[in-house]
This record gives sequence, structure tokens and C-alpha cells, in this order.
Amino acid sequence: MIVRELAWKQDPRDRRLRNPHFAQRVPFNLDTATAIARAVEQRASEILGAAISVDVFPPVRMRPELWAQLCDDSLTFEVSAECGDLTFVILRKNAQRIVACALGETTSPQGDRILSPMETHVVERFVTELSSGLAAVCGAYGAPVRTWSPAARDAYCELRFSSPLQIVMGVALREKAAQAGPTISPDVLADCPVECSVQVGIAAFDIFTIAGLTPGDVLPLETKVGPYATLNVGPDPIAAGEGGALGDRTAFKVHELIT
Repeated sequence: MIVRELAWKQDPRDRRLRNPHFAQRVPFNLDTATAIARAVEQRASEILGAAISVDVFPPVRMRPELWAQLCDDSLTFEVSAECGDLTFVILRKNAQRIVACALGETTSPQGDRILSPMETHVVERFVTELSSGLAAVCGAYGAPVRTWSPAARDAYCELRFSSPLQIVMGVALREKAAQAGPTISPDVLADCPVECSVQVGIAAFDIFTIAGLTPGDVLPLETKVGPYATLNVGPDPIAAGEGGALGDRTAFKVHELIT
């Protein structure tokens, strides 16, 4: 099932107008993304001892091929949360910037090189510290785990850190499936009466035949009718009666008219 939401798109002929259309839902609530940004902002400021602001860019849907390309040259860390499974995505050049800030370097790293084991450990520790503030905002539990084969994700947003970090960190989410509601045993319903009806066939009669129906009339049909049935015109019953046979055809005998 694909869920779509009503969205408003700017009219290309008149920028003052917005036209309604149905857009595929982004399975990453903006309030959740904003709460993650605020928690990360607070922890980053505490870790680096500087006032760092974090801007969040609204989540978008993530196509599988784009997700694979995004993770190709990045360090990825997965963490489970009540809101869904999260993945932090850090491009290698941004990972170098994290290491430089953590080690107190004042110049930006040059080039795009592979991180050393020690530098990788610094980035892992930084992400672990950032995620420690997420439990209260999105129900995150457990430490982030570095992965070389990121799991599929449905939506993605970006967090942009101000100076001295000046990096972009991606956050991807896959919502957890909705849990089934409570169920009851079939035995509980054993004594519950259930009303049902079945329409077994359609026949064509002229208006004069329908208007002149009286109890005792017999109408030939093309399909079998049970011992008790009603004759309907559209959704409305007009006569009650029983089914039977008339020569080599099935038929309906009118017992009473329904007004």
C-alpha cells in the first residue's frame, strides 16, 4: 500500500496560487527530524566546548539507487530507535573535518584521503556521543554500530553544523511497521449472530411487469434462488418470496409486496 498526502504546489502561471495534488508521503516526520537536530546540536556544543548551531533540511523520500550512491563514499552508523531504524551518514571529507576539530587543528584537512584506524575511532566516538542525547527525543537505544553494508532506508534529511565543525551529516530512517492490534479467540464469537445477504443474480423485466406485481405472481429467472429471498430494484427490495422451478427454468414466486 502506498500512502499519499495532500500537498500544495505553486502554480507555474501565477506564483501567488497553490494547486492541490496528492504526493507520496515522506515516512520521516519533520518534528522528529527537528528534535534530532536539537539534541545533536546540544551534544556537539558540549563535546567541542563551542556554541554550535545545527540546521535541519526537511526529510525527503529516498530511492534505493540514490541511497546506495550516497553511502558509497561515506562512513555509516546504524542505531535502533522507537521511531524506526536510523542511519547516520558522514562523507569522508566531513569525517576528516570532525577529526581535525576533535584534535584541535585550526586548518581544514587537505585532499580526500582514507582515514587511519585512529581517526576512524575518533569519528566513531564522536557519533556515539552525539547519539547519547537521542533517547529522549526519538527513543534511541544502544550505541551506534559502524556498518559497511547499510540497510535500506525510506527517507533522508541533512543536518548542517555551523563553525567550527562546518560539516553536513545525513540522517536516514526506516519506519517500523505498525503493530497489529489486540485479537480475540474465534470461540468468543461463536454465539454472536451475524446478518448477511447475497445477491445471486440479475434479471431484466419491463416496468409494466414490476408495476403490476401481486402476491402469487411467478417471475422466471436465469439463476437459482434460495427458499427465502427478496426481489430488488436496484438496492431497494420490492417483494419477498421464495425460489423454485418453472418448467426447465428457475423462478421467483411473490409472497408479499414491500412498500
